[in-house]
Amino acid sequence: MSGTALKRKGAHAGDELWVSGTLGDAAIGLDLVGDEIRGNGDDMAFLVARLNRPKPRIELGLSLGAVATAGIDISDGLLADLGHVLNESGALGAVIDVSCLPLSPQAIGVCGESVTRQIALNGGDDYEICFTASPTQRSQVEQLRDNCNVKLTCIGSVRAVAGIAFTGTDNLDFAEIKSGYR
Repeated sequence: MSGTALKRKGAHAGDELWVSGTLGDAAIGLDLVGDEIRGNGDDMAFLVARLNRPKPRIELGLSLGAVATAGIDISDGLLADLGHVLNESGALGAVIDVSCLPLSPQAIGVCGESVTRQIALNGGDDYEICFTASPTQRSQVEQLRDNCNVKLTCIGSVRAVAGIAFTGTDNLDFAEIKSGYR
């Protein structure tokens, strides 16, 4: 459909912040391949597969143009790629509820929940989609979730104040969180 391409530019303060799939799997898979961490056979196979064979969200990406205000694939890490959307949309900011980050049981099994949440924020190569949508579009987003058969999770919102703030129940040391691939 003409004029419905999903672009980085277009987010608005008050938009909800959504991601597809689970985050951090590929970065943990890379650490497993590099022998930086160890995991059991089933968890390791799943995480390495997420690194080596990401599932592109083509149907979702094509469908989001009519619903989302802005979006980007998560290749360099959630914080880095979300930063592109926020900057190109007029120096906006966001609030992320870290307790809402979608994590796979395999990633938690290998790294524990707190470390997996940190990796989900900055680890790259997941190739999931991060997008913004007006809260009035929530039912359309949920319909896309069902139509495309993909997990979609609201993890926060866009705000007018620049920078990314974190909320949630985790005891993360946010000063140590990196902003993704450079």
